[in-house]
Amino acid sequence: MIHAVIFDLDGLMIDSEQISLRVWRDFLAEYGTSISESQYKSMIGMDAQASAAYVKGQSDLPLNTDEIMRVHSTRLMEVIGREEITMPGLLRLIRELCERDKLLGVASNSPKNYVTRALGAIEGADLFDVVVTADQVQRGKPAPDIYLAAAAGLSCEPTHCLAIEDSPLGLQAALSAGMRAVAVPNTALEGATFEGAYASYASLKDLREDLGFILL
Repeated sequence: MIHAVIFDLDGLMIDSEQISLRVWRDFLAEYGTSISESQYKSMIGMDAQASAAYVKGQSDLPLNTDEIMRVHSTRLMEVIGREEITMPGLLRLIRELCERDKLLGVASNSPKNYVTRALGAIEGADLFDVVVTADQVQRGKPAPDIYLAAAAGLSCEPTHCLAIEDSPLGLQAALSAGMRAVAVPNTALEGATFEGAYASYASLKDLREDLGFILL
């Protein structure tokens, strides 16, 4: 029996990936370079440090990884909160899980300041019992640390937790933590494989309609 449901954030709860890509492109254009959609797809699911290191390797910016990460994060947070970013069906899913007396958590590969700002723009975010971010653990996804910390914060054994992910890297993290995991694949990851997923859904609405199955 599933007692707790833990959500990824970017690409699942909020439609942030296209915003992030736009911020990357505006930033890189200042240095006469860019990043393709296929390159960006490789970054989906990475934490901020890994993303910055990847961009550094692809573009050879005259900045170090920490500087790249800081600039992108700052600019991204300026956009988050100004635009409608909540994924369709999220609030109804959260409310139904509460009605079913499930504990709720967020396990994000993004830093705390960004996650706090993003959640502030989401109706129903106050219903989550615990939020764990990449800078609160030793290793980000695909390591299991974030999910294990979320389970501990909910006082729930990982085997009684359901993780909801949109990327293969995040799915790997949840499975490595010993959780049941379902996928709502990021639309930017067409063709990606989600091996090991308990089930896969095209949308949060489809997932909600199948709760009777995935929570057993």
